[in-house]
Amino acid sequence: MLFAGVTALIIRLAASDTRSSKQKPLRPGTLKHPPDFWWQQQVPCPPGAALKTSTAPTRRWCETNDGTKHGFYTRWYTRDVRAERGTYDMGKRTGLWTTWHRNGKPASHVGYVDGKQRTDKVEWNQAGELKKASGPEAP
Repeated sequence: MLFAGVTALIIRLAASDTRSSKQKPLRPGTLKHPPDFWWQQQVPCPPGAALKTSTAPTRRWCETNDGTKHGFYTRWYTRDVRAERGTYDMGKRTGLWTTWHRNGKPASHVGYVDGKQRTDKVEWNQAGELKKASGPEAP
């Protein structure tokens, strides 16, 4: 429940971020995780991108012909333990990114727009207790 509450907080923070007149504030609900098992969808990647896989470390991502990450990205510690999950937009992190500890508990949660951190980074220790929250990078 704490994890879901922090997700809602991050989305609200992102929605109220109006630091730059050139950047439009995010709307609630715009920062979302890729769906679980996204690579099993009939069309897992955006147009112009293809599904890629590596085994060391185990990762799945979408990539354009020129090697630019574009679409969902997931990395695992082991077959059953996720390490990181998020979305790329033409090589830049975008949306909600989450990392996990090796024990499966969340490690961090942060929102990006156009490759820049736009929400507080919330971190948890390995026991799942809130560790700290740090502000977004300066524009």
